[in-house]
Amino acid sequence: MEYNIFEYLDPAFIPVAIVLLVVGFCIKQSPKVNDGWIPWVLIGLGVGLVILSMLAQGVPCGMEEWFGLLFNALVQGALAAAVPITGTQVVKQTREIKCPTVSVSEADVEAAAEAVGISAKSLQAALMAAKKTTTL
Repeated sequence: MEYNIFEYLDPAFIPVAIVLLVVGFCIKQSPKVNDGWIPWVLIGLGVGLVILSMLAQGVPCGMEEWFGLLFNALVQGALAAAVPITGTQVVKQTREIKCPTVSVSEADVEAAAEAVGISAKSLQAALMAAKKTTTL
């Protein structure tokens, strides 16, 4: 099952997500802030920015409207913060994907070289050259 976060995030708060992306990048560059705090800072800031944005449209009259504003601000602020958090995690974890390594024993190299009709040293040299030129 796939979820598209933009189906739930109000389009009015996409600029908040962009601001949070920049703020998260700036916090990441700071050596004084532990990386584990960045998502929480972004969520708190996102909720605060959404509350300010909603209050700019008009102050709620009754208690029911205040609870509605706070609930909507919590949801939309968390969703706005989820955009840069998940985006940076996707980039980070994609960079960490490594190619699997295959180990070949000397006996396997000699058997393969004999089957092809070349020396084991020539086959090892060809394998080493292929390894150096093949990168992802």
